[in-house]
Amino acid sequence: MLKTSFKKFYSIYFNAPKGTGKLVPLIVIESAAICITYFISVYLMKSLGFDSFQVGKLISALSVGTCIGSLFSGYLTIKINPTKVAALGFLIYSIGFALLSMIVSYYHLLFTLFLCGFGGVFIAVANLTALIKLAEDDIMKNKILVIQSVVFNFSLSIFSFLLCYLKTEQIRALFLICALFLACTSAFVFRIKEINSINKKVLKVERDKINIPLVVLIISVVFLYGVIYSLVKVYFPFEVNVRFSNNPWILWLILSANPICVVLLQPVLINKLKYKTNTFLLLAGGTLVGFGYLFFGLTTYFIPSLLFICFATLGELIFSPISKKIAATSMGEGKEGLGFAAWKMTYYISGILGATLVGYLGVNYKNINIWIACAPLSLTIILCIVGFEFFKKTNINMVLRN
Repeated sequence: MLKTSFKKFYSIYFNAPKGTGKLVPLIVIESAAICITYFISVYLMKSLGFDSFQVGKLISALSVGTCIGSLFSGYLTIKINPTKVAALGFLIYSIGFALLSMIVSYYHLLFTLFLCGFGGVFIAVANLTALIKLAEDDIMKNKILVIQSVVFNFSLSIFSFLLCYLKTEQIRALFLICALFLACTSAFVFRIKEINSINKKVLKVERDKINIPLVVLIISVVFLYGVIYSLVKVYFPFEVNVRFSNNPWILWLILSANPICVVLLQPVLINKLKYKTNTFLLLAGGTLVGFGYLFFGLTTYFIPSLLFICFATLGELIFSPISKKIAATSMGEGKEGLGFAAWKMTYYISGILGATLVGYLGVNYKNINIWIACAPLSLTIILCIVGFEFFKKTNINMVLRN
C-alpha cells in the first residue's frame, strides 16, 4: 500500500515528457531570481525605511516592466526558439540585479525594478511556453505546470526567509552574486540547441480561432486574482516578520507553509480533480485564495495564521495552473506563448493598480485592516465565473433551438 502510494507520488514529479530535464534547471534559476524581487518589500521597508505607499509604487514599477515585457516575450516565442528568449531575459535580469546592488536614489530603484520585471517575464513566458509544448495532453500539461509551481514555491520560501534575516549589505552582496550568476546563465542558455518536441507541431496560427468568451473570463478573474496577490506581495512578508520575528522557527514554518502544501497536496489535486470542469476549479481556487488571506489578516495567532495560509495556498494550487492552461489553449494551437503572455500581462496590470492602492490605503487609513479587501475581490471572481457559465448555457440553448 505504502509502496504503491509512493510510486504514484513519485510519478507526479518525475514522469514528465522528454526534454523537461533540460528546462527544470532554468526554472529553478528563474524562480530564485523572481522570488528575490517578489520579497524585496521586506528589504525596502526594513533596510531602506520606505513606507507602504512608496513600496506599493515600487512594486508597481516591477509590474509595469512585466506588462510591457509580456507583449514582447509573447510575440518572440512565436518567432524564435523560446530558449533564446529566456537567454535574453536572463541577461536583462542580470543587469537589473547589478543595478540593485548599488542603489543611489528612489527613481534609480524605480527604473531598476522596472528592468527586473521586464527581464523576468521574458524568462517566465519562454520557459512555460517551452514546457507546455512538450506535453501531448491535458494531464501532462497539468504535471508540467505542477513542476513549475513546486520549484517556484520552494524558492519563495527560501528567499523570503533570507530577506527577513540578512542585513542591508548582505542583501546587496546577494544582488551582485545573482547578477553575475544570471549573466553566466544567459551565455549558457543561448548555446542550448532546440529541445526535442518543442517545435514538433505545425503551427496553425491562421486556422485556429481565439475563444473570445474564454479569454474575457480569464482576463477578468486573473485581474482580480492579481489584485489579491499585489496586496500579499506588499504586506505579507512584512506582516509575518512583525508577528513572528522573535521566533525564527515559527517564522520559517509560516514562510514554508506554502511550499510544504504544494508538495503534499499537489498529487491529490492532480489525480482527484482532473475530472472536474475547469471553471469549477477556478471558482474553488478563487474562493480559497481570497477568504484564506482574509482570515489570515484577521488573526494574529500562530496556529490560525498557519491554517489560513494553507487554505490560501490550496486555492493558489488550484487556480494558478488551471488558469494558465486555459489562457494558453484559448489562443489556439501554436500560440501558447501569447496565452501565457496575456496571463502575465493581466496579472501584473492588476499588480500595478493593486500595489499602489493598498500602499495608499495603508498609509492614509491605518485604522482599516487592509486584508478585508480580499473578500469582495474573491466574491467578484465567483460572480465572473457564474456569469460565464450562464452565458455559455444560454448560447448552447439558442443553438439547439435554431
